Amino acid sequence: MDVKKKRGRWRRVDLAHFSGLPPLLFRMILMMVFLQSGWYKIDNFAAVSDWFESSQYGLGMLGGSYLVGLLAGLELLAGACLLAGVATRVAILPMLLILLVSMFAFQWGNGWQWIAEPEAWLASDRVNESAKRMAAAQAILQTYGDYDWLVEKGHLVILNNGIEQSVIYISMLLSLAFTGGGRYVSFDYWFKRYWEDR
Repeated sequence: MDVKKKRGRWRRVDLAHFSGLPPLLFRMILMMVFLQSGWYKIDNFAAVSDWFESSQYGLGMLGGSYLVGLLAGLELLAGACLLAGVATRVAILPMLLILLVSMFAFQWGNGWQWIAEPEAWLASDRVNESAKRMAAAQAILQTYGDYDWLVEKGHLVILNNGIEQSVIYISMLLSLAFTGGGRYVSFDYWFKRYWEDR
């Protein structure tokens, strides 16, 4: 509860009216993540399917094209539901499952960091080793390439693919599981109000 002073008197401002803003923010962030991911899979269907199926440079999973189609459909549907705040608690369930499987099956062994940062206190041996390789790559590029052009728009980084990003998304989804789409800012809220008033 917040208080404000108006004309020499204190009055209370009920922050419960603003309780829908955090779920709205989480929904918009996750909506962009899932819509972008689903659309990328559709737009690059053959390449993503090959990556799912390849045991040399990908995940080595059978039925890659079916999995890609299923994942893309679920991500696009979840993104649309999050955008409107429709069936929020139901829409997040498959996304939670996908993120948990991805985290434990593919990211867990890589440690915490999403981007390898050797100076960070959670840096693993894998991340520290990547720093040596990055230094070697930078030396090669500075000697034989146009290094200034390469880093003009941003630094070169090594993707560690740790669990950091998945944990953040899972935390946001779990928050939505408890709050729903949010007060005043979701169709779920207004549907509930409508049915309660009947």
